[in-house]
Formats: sequence, structure tokens, C-alpha cells
Amino acid sequence: MTYHQIHSDILLEKLLVMQNDLLHKKLLREVIHNESEFLLDFANAEFIGISLRGRDSFYKFTCKLGDDYSLVRLIEKAKLKTHELMQVVSSISPSVKVLEYKHLCELLKLNENCKTIHDIMDGKKIVLSLLEYESDANAPLASVFIILKAEHYHDENIAKSHEIAKVMWELIAPFYDETDGVIYQHCIHEDLKFEQLSSREKEIAKALLEGLSQIDIAKNMKLSINTVKTHIKNIYLKCGVKSRVDFITHLFKR
Repeated sequence: MTYHQIHSDILLEKLLVMQNDLLHKKLLREVIHNESEFLLDFANAEFIGISLRGRDSFYKFTCKLGDDYSLVRLIEKAKLKTHELMQVVSSISPSVKVLEYKHLCELLKLNENCKTIHDIMDGKKIVLSLLEYESDANAPLASVFIILKAEHYHDENIAKSHEIAKVMWELIAPFYDETDGVIYQHCIHEDLKFEQLSSREKEIAKALLEGLSQIDIAKNMKLSINTVKTHIKNIYLKCGVKSRVDFITHLFKR
């Protein structure tokens, strides 16, 4: 995505403010959530969810704005994959890309009479923006789901929803590691010292940049807490830093 594709001056101005906050080393998560009310109100949206293509090809919502998590939980429970999403949206007009009730049922392999999906979609529609590589149009890098109430579903709000998707991507792109399917909270500068890390140390370094605690890292990697602490100590030593804050500052680059 590039700036000229964002047609709203208000949104472009907001994007520049948010990027300036990132330049002052605020966390990505913090910057986005501080503006959640503005982003939701801009398109009269109930919910904005961003799902990125991960290493395992499953879609996981890595950014959620709004209070309605019911659809998110349903999609994650269904273990939605990239090719499944593309099969469904291929039948949707590329100029609109709105997920209707029947599309969701097909997507999640549910009967249209399923009470869960009926309750979730009652009086709502989903605007879907697919963010793709130019060289790989059949594999979207990210999907932005924006839920609108039926009374707010009209061309103006649909257009605004797609504009929001572009803004979100401009913010997230520098922080997204497609190989591992994760979003870091700071941009990464992989200098010579970072390259000196072992494979395991790089895994733990990335987890530190995601903001995970030592306990979470140990649990996710099935390591003892003492092993994690030793790895972190070695990471800091190789990078010439003494704390997580120093480590993040060391790798931060815009």
C-alpha cells in the first residue's frame, strides 16, 4: 500500500500523526488502540479486525478494535486457511467485497440455519479488504474485517472501510514478519550483532520484540524458565545491552 491510495485527507493526516508516535518509539499496539475510537467512528463500524497470513497458513486476528469478538472467535475456531478464504471471496465483486450471510456460512462450513452464525450476523454486514502481493494475488497477505450494522451499510461507509484498511496496513507493514506470521511492537534493525544470534536466540529475540514475558516464552517454546533466562542473557551480551528496553532501542530503526 502507498500513500496515494488513501483518498481521505482526514485519514491521511491521522496516519501521519500515528506514524510520528511510532517514530517516538511508542508501541504499535498502543498507537493503534489510542486511535480505536476515531477509526471505528470514521466508518460507523462496530468492529475492525486484522488477520495476517501466518507461517501455518491459518488466519489469526492480530489486531482487534471494538467490543464484538464473537465473529473473531468463530473464525479462529474454524481454523480458516488462506485458500479457503480465497475460494469464497472469488465469487464476490472485487469492487465491493462484502461478506454476506451465505458467504460466511460457506467460509466457516456452517449450515445457514446455525443459530450461532445467525445471532452473530443478525442485522450486520462485513466489509472485507484483502491486502495482496502484486506478484501473488491468490494469497492475500492480510484480511481486514470491518463489521457494519445494517443501517450503516451504504456505499460511503463501505468506501471509508476500505480506506481504513489501507491505513492499518501502512501502520503494520514495517512491523510484520511474514516468515513467522507475527507483528513486532517495534521495527527491527537486523545488524551484524543480531546476525550473531543462534536460531533459538533469534526466536526468543523475536518473542521479546512481540512483548511476550519470560514465562510466556518458556511456555510457547516448551523450555524451562531458567533456559529462557540464560538465552536472554546471551542475547543481551551479544547485542551489547543490559535490558529489554535497551535491546529494543538497539534494534529500533525507521
